[in-house]
Amino acid sequence: MLRLWPEPRLLAGVFPDSAWLRRPNGQEVSRFGCTDASGLGLADALEKLLAEQALPRRARVELVVSDQFARVVHLPWQRGLTDESQRTAYAQACFERTGLGVDGDWLIQPSYRHFAADGIAYALPRAVVLQVRDLLLSRGMTLSTILPVSGAAYWRYGSGLHRQRSIVLLEESRRVSAMLFERRKYAGMHVQPSGTMSGDALRRLLNTVNASFSGAQHIQYWTAAATGGRQELIKESMPDATFKALDLGRWH
Repeated sequence: MLRLWPEPRLLAGVFPDSAWLRRPNGQEVSRFGCTDASGLGLADALEKLLAEQALPRRARVELVVSDQFARVVHLPWQRGLTDESQRTAYAQACFERTGLGVDGDWLIQPSYRHFAADGIAYALPRAVVLQVRDLLLSRGMTLSTILPVSGAAYWRYGSGLHRQRSIVLLEESRRVSAMLFERRKYAGMHVQPSGTMSGDALRRLLNTVNASFSGAQHIQYWTAAATGGRQELIKESMPDATFKALDLGRWH
């Protein structure tokens, strides 16, 4: 049967700081903050977002989740990897080499944006992904994509600054990450754990980035927090770089 109308899309995010459900036009459908999100698993938080909402059946849900639900590793370029099974085995070896062992209980996605450039691999627990899929199916919806936020930023990053060094900062309540890009190609990632939303972890991270990736000319900053984040601290640490604060839904 020919469908004359496209299937609707819904955009969801689940983080310890907050969780949200949006339409592609930016209209907020549902949201709750860190107090309500505390202690909830990924599927439980998504179910809370969907509860008592009049949502279209057949909707395709694009889900971005906290890196704390995932495992992420740097993936040096390997020319000889010719198919997905080889890339997955290589990614698994990279996880193991960094002490992040993943087995058959994890779904691994190796990712290379550019030929002959480093990439990343991310893994999500298979049981959790299936739980989310089944939850959506029970409501007549489908899981279109599920990405940890660093994976989403890796794929959807774009600055238009082709010849410059750029940094994407991702701040969550329990971690803050810096993704490094040079001439739009991924160049590495630094992560600092954080017990609270204090600026200490961000300050340590910025010091590390300044030491290892000097001369960055552009910074994009994204936070999962309901507040505006720590823009002044970033600007003070890198006063010569241009700065852009990103919208909550930037990675959809």
